[in-house]
Amino acid sequence: MRKISLVLVAVMFLVNGSVFANSESVKVERKKSLTIQVSEILQREIDDLELDFVNITADVKFTLNKNREIVVLYVSTKDSEMEHFVKSTLNYKKVDLENYRKGRVYSIPVLIQE
Repeated sequence: MRKISLVLVAVMFLVNGSVFANSESVKVERKKSLTIQVSEILQREIDDLELDFVNITADVKFTLNKNREIVVLYVSTKDSEMEHFVKSTLNYKKVDLENYRKGRVYSIPVLIQE
């Protein structure tokens, strides 16, 4: 009887884990879509400019306003040129995102490579 209850508890954990894993994958797809859009915006600007900084990372925190435009809140990087580039490139660029919550803070790591 004890073995049956242990197996039952293990099955419950597996089922719960599968349900949570599926809901997480949906969230990742939404974030991935937004990440891809941000990446494309930055890539267009990088292609048009000759940048002096390469292999520099930044952590960008932003929100979306009611018009679905990016509002950069904070860029965490050691390079001030990178910070200025990211802010000026992303601020008030419109993204196409169906389900979003106004005021939610998003965080995306950015790496500029050669």
